[in-house]
Parts: sequence; C-alpha cells; structure tokens
Amino acid sequence: MLQASVLLASALLLNGCGSASTLLFYPMQDYIRTPLQLGLAYQDVSLHTEDGVQLFGWYLPPQGKVRGNLLYLHGNGENISTHVRSVAWLPEQGYGVLALDYRGYGRSEGVPRLPDVFLDLAAASDWLFGHTQPPYYLLGQSLGGALAVGFSDNPRAQQYSALLLDAPFGRYQDIARHALSHTRFSRWFLSPAARLLPDAYDPIDKIQASRIPTLFYASPNDRIVPLAHTQALYLAAPGPKQLSLHQGRHIATFADPSQRQRTLTFLQRYSPKPE
Repeated sequence: MLQASVLLASALLLNGCGSASTLLFYPMQDYIRTPLQLGLAYQDVSLHTEDGVQLFGWYLPPQGKVRGNLLYLHGNGENISTHVRSVAWLPEQGYGVLALDYRGYGRSEGVPRLPDVFLDLAAASDWLFGHTQPPYYLLGQSLGGALAVGFSDNPRAQQYSALLLDAPFGRYQDIARHALSHTRFSRWFLSPAARLLPDAYDPIDKIQASRIPTLFYASPNDRIVPLAHTQALYLAAPGPKQLSLHQGRHIATFADPSQRQRTLTFLQRYSPKPE
C-alpha cells in the first residue's frame, strides 16, 4: 500500500497536482467491516481537532480487568476497517483501543497532510485521556509508527507509558525512494519527487529526544519497510527500548502469538504502579 500511494502521488505531483504531503497518505472512504463482524463490542467516536476538522474512530472497550488503553494509528492505506484485525486481540487481554481514522480517511473530514495530521493525534489523545482509564499506550504501524514518533514531542505524549512501533521508518524521503526502486520507470522518472517530501518531521530526528519506553517490531521479510529502516530508527532511540523480530510480512506482526505475548509483557513492564 505504501508503494501504491507513493507511485500514484508522485505521478500527480510531477504533473503539477497535489502537494508533497499527499505522497504519504492513501485514504479510502468505504468501510469493509466493523468490529462487530469480528465479534467485538465497540462504539463510534466523533472528535473535533483544534483546526475544526471532524474525525471518526472506533473505541473497543476492554474485557474483564482493565489493564490500560491504547491509541492505535494505522498505516498509510485504506482506513480503520481494514486494519482493525491488528488490534482485535487486545480487548480480551484487558486493553481498550481507540482506532483513529486520520483526516480524509473513512468518515473523517479533511485532507491528510503534515503537520496537520498531528492535530488529529492530539484530539484522539484528549478523547482517550478524558474517557478511559490509565495507563495509556500509543501503537503505530508503518506510517502510523512514524506519526507516533513525530508526535512524541507534543506535551500530551508524556501521558503515554510506552510506544509500540510496528515497522516504522526513519526518514520519509528514504522510504519513498525504496518504494520507487522496484521498476526502472519509477526509479528514473518518479524518484526525484521523493526529494519533495518534508524532512522536518523525520522520525529519526524526533526520536532522539524521546524518553518514552519503546518496543520496535520488524521483520527481515518485510518488503514495504525493510528491516534496515526500522533498525536505524531503533539505534537512534535513546531508550528504554527493545527490538522484537519476527518472520511475518509487513504489519503481520500480531498474527504471531509470540509477538502478542511479548507485547503484553512489555506493556506490563511499563505499567505505572499504583500510588
């Protein structure tokens, strides 16, 4: 999906259409499924950002003893309906999940671009902090992981006890060049557009100031975000940090039971003790 969006947006950009930020986002409005079809209770959530954009999301309440709540940031393609399986296992473990559609995705209004999308994360964080119980965690996959790191310097981010970053990358231009490297046409004719991507929000620069405990997930079999991109971001993080390797494809991490258990162990390790 990351490859498709970059190719499409690059073609538009080189023809004088769109803006550089459209290279990063590939939204879909139609919903494929709801959590109910996965056997999950949920509620619709409507949010308003500081700049007046109405956003939409789903909240999946925790089952049994409440262990915490997560803000879930999906990747650059489609919307929460196609990504919700990644977090569908968490409510049974006692973790509530707010799955957010960025502006322009699903039922959310607006056009996705940087840095506007960070206002979406702020609005979602405010809802989570105001409607659910701590501790709080931030889980981002692919582009969502990059956005989570970019948001880490926002004062709200200090309320998150840990970050979970599934297949994140360090630099927007580098991941665009990788996506455009697979065919001779894209390599020669579209690659120059990668230089137009913003570098002011590169995760590898932002993460150096973060002190939030972070669990990174990566796979040598990931063809969308190669292992080296995630490793570079991991090495730049000051810690506390942990790198969890698996053998799955891009953002197929939580299909692996061992990765789920490693996640639960990490969350419990960084769950604040009651005063």
